[in-house]
Amino acid sequence: LNASAGPLAVVLRGVEHSASSVRRSAIAASLRLAQDGILTSQQVVAIIAARLEDSIGSVRRASVAALGHLGEHAATYAAAKLVHDKRIVRIAALQVLGALKAFAAPHVAAVAAVAGSRVSTMDARVQIAGLKALGSLATCVPAVKDYVSMIEF
Repeated sequence: LNASAGPLAVVLRGVEHSASSVRRSAIAASLRLAQDGILTSQQVVAIIAARLEDSIGSVRRASVAALGHLGEHAATYAAAKLVHDKRIVRIAALQVLGALKAFAAPHVAAVAAVAGSRVSTMDARVQIAGLKALGSLATCVPAVKDYVSMIEF
């Protein structure tokens, strides 16, 4: 990477680095660049969201934490990942939606569907993450109570 590379190029290289500590640092830098208006939130969501599929848990957790600060763009991306084939990605998506609170309001029905689904024991962690997300959303999204009554246990 040469000295004239812009911030976008730097964080893109960082999130793909082989060392998880560098990927986590690039995630934090991306968020800061968005907060400072150097990169758009859409750019940063795209950069960070890909790390929800990282093989290292600490990188996924850093992604969840960062996406929780990026508003509606992150909520839309996370909601789309609720049907991902990997359980860890669905759990991370639910964690993002729970952290986004009011920004996740348009996706309450999808979260409630996960929380109330009848799943196998293998997917119980996803359902637990859904219930936690629903609990987080309950404090700021009035529509949650409408969906909670639909959940069958």
